[in-house]
Order: sequence, then structure tokens, then C-alpha cells
Amino acid sequence: MIIGIVGCGGIARAHVNALCLNPLVTGLALYDVSPDNALQLSEISSLPVTNCQDLEQLAGVSSLFLDRGPFSGRH
Repeated sequence: MIIGIVGCGGIARAHVNALCLNPLVTGLALYDVSPDNALQLSEISSLPVTNCQDLEQLAGVSSLFLDRGPFSGRH
């Protein structure tokens, strides 16, 4: 399955490392408002990666992680 990640900041690194260990995951699709963040994250992956230019490119993924920044006190 291909996993999509929206938001390629700090915690996304941990997600990518864990997903690379899962034998069911065959690839990743990454999106961030800063393309450089997605590119840096793709470099640590041992899986095939698609760096998406917009959210519509994530339409075919099997599952999606939405990594938002910290919003302390907003719950």
C-alpha cells in the first residue's frame, strides 16, 4: 500500500522511519507547503517516494497521515 503524508516537519521523520519497517507499505507520497521539507524527508526513506506538488496528487494513496504543527492549548 502507498501511504500519503501531508506535512513533512519534525514528527513526519518518525512516521517515515516506522513506515519503512512495515512490509505492507510499498511507497510514500509526500506533500508539504514547503517543497524543500518534502524533499528532505524523501531522502531518509528506503521506500519509493512521490513528492506531490499539490494535494490532488494524493488522491490514489491507501492511507493518509496529516501532520499538523503543535497547537498547544487549543483542545
